Amino acid sequence: MSLSDYLFPLSTNRISKTGGELRHQLHINRGEISLEELDTGDVVLVGIPYQMNKKLEHSESVDLVRQELYQLAGRESFKNKIIDAGDLRNGQDVKGTLYSLKNLLGILNEQGVFTLLIGGSGLFNLGILMHLESVIGRYTYTLVEPWFSLAEFIEYGLVDFNLLNCYNLGNQSYYLTKPQEEWLRKYQYESLRLGRMRGHLEETEPYLRDSDGCSISIHALKNAEAPAQKQAHPNGLYNEEACQLARYAGLAGNLSVFGIFDYFPPEDKNRVTARLIAQMLWFTIEGYQMRYLEHPYSDNHFQKFLVSLDDHKITFYKSERTSRWWMEIPHKDRARNQVFPCNQSDYDAACRHEIPERWLHVYQKLNFHNL
Repeated sequence: MSLSDYLFPLSTNRISKTGGELRHQLHINRGEISLEELDTGDVVLVGIPYQMNKKLEHSESVDLVRQELYQLAGRESFKNKIIDAGDLRNGQDVKGTLYSLKNLLGILNEQGVFTLLIGGSGLFNLGILMHLESVIGRYTYTLVEPWFSLAEFIEYGLVDFNLLNCYNLGNQSYYLTKPQEEWLRKYQYESLRLGRMRGHLEETEPYLRDSDGCSISIHALKNAEAPAQKQAHPNGLYNEEACQLARYAGLAGNLSVFGIFDYFPPEDKNRVTARLIAQMLWFTIEGYQMRYLEHPYSDNHFQKFLVSLDDHKITFYKSERTSRWWMEIPHKDRARNQVFPCNQSDYDAACRHEIPERWLHVYQKLNFHNL
């Protein structure tokens, strides 16, 4: 298989040669880029120019974002190649297109690149999940959106949700339907409400650090911040918060694919949302260039803290290089405790003789939910 089997290259009449500093750091696929040119650590941009409206319809969303992205500043610190590989080819139907995305991600994963997906409906989360399931088995995925859309996609029958550990960040309770709430409870997926994130955005970082993939829906932002939404939502994230989440995604060592979905160009006055998405991608790339891979069990630059509660002892680790935290959680089927990312707030709660909420949730899932 080659990239051309799954991607439309970018013609010069679609994307011009002019642009800012970042444009001159980009390698654009005009039809000549091959798999052999992809090196481990490269950043590969892939456009998904399709919106779901009962059936897939073509959208100009990706090119609008590209035009804004190409205008942004470059950085000498961007040491890995950044490649705009073109747009995903559509299949004969919705499922065919989802399989195209799955297969493309599989090819890119074999090359060891970091994939950024631009545009498309949230439905394309399914293609990412299909890919992660095929290469990892049990995997973790973060959805930043005001509801839990995966519950609506069960009808496609393409994903085994028993293999998925999902984090739903930024949800708004008045949008969560009963089926969605039951779905979250059934699979014990963790959920962090918008109100809890507000003013404490750093609490989201461990979720992304623990994830294999992530997507942010434009619906997760306030309409006043990002007007290019098919349905306007008065509440949501601020632009700065969305950019910080995108940076966390870039920094996350396990995360191999990141998407920004649900951009709706007809509502994008003055291209405000296209510029925002471009900036989010810029912060993701910056975060990726600053990734530092570390783990308490394999590196020796960690401080170890043992906190005794009434019925439990919890071991915490703090990196002396990045100041990030991890905590140990027992697993009924493992001789050694599992280590999960956490925040200092979890350590502080344990020091107050309170079992950290995240520790309790993961402990219950590991030991009582067959994982």
